[in-house]
Amino acid sequence: MIAELICHAGVDTSDTAKHALSLAIDVLNSELDSSITKINDKHQALKKQYQQLIDRQEDLAHISTEEQTLSFLISSISMCASSRLEALFSGRWENQLLRDDQGRVFMDVDPKSFKKILEYLYMVNHLCPKSMYQRRTSLTLHTGTSSSSEARERSH
Repeated sequence: MIAELICHAGVDTSDTAKHALSLAIDVLNSELDSSITKINDKHQALKKQYQQLIDRQEDLAHISTEEQTLSFLISSISMCASSRLEALFSGRWENQLLRDDQGRVFMDVDPKSFKKILEYLYMVNHLCPKSMYQRRTSLTLHTGTSSSSEARERSH
């Protein structure tokens, strides 16, 4: 890039070359400063997100299976009101849950499948508008499978 600037400027003398190089260095320094600012802004945003996760540590739950431990935000499962999963972590069953030697809730589930469920709930909770998932969960959780007449009404 610097060589291109010098060639395009038609540099003949060493003073002109120095000036062209100085201008090119100024441009590069400006671009570097801009990149550093963007990186610092992103770093600050990530630090803020990290701190929010640390602050919400009490909202983090751990499930122990035979193969691994799964961690998730309780808010991700509490959006499914009246579900068994939400009830397990609501505090109402605290004394009756099976726990491993580290105090984590033990569940006899396939960790790969259960992890997919937790990932789905996290995505719905954090990426979808609340009105969308509230309507969807109320249909699937409260009424179970809908009747064929309800299905026809929704399709029209």
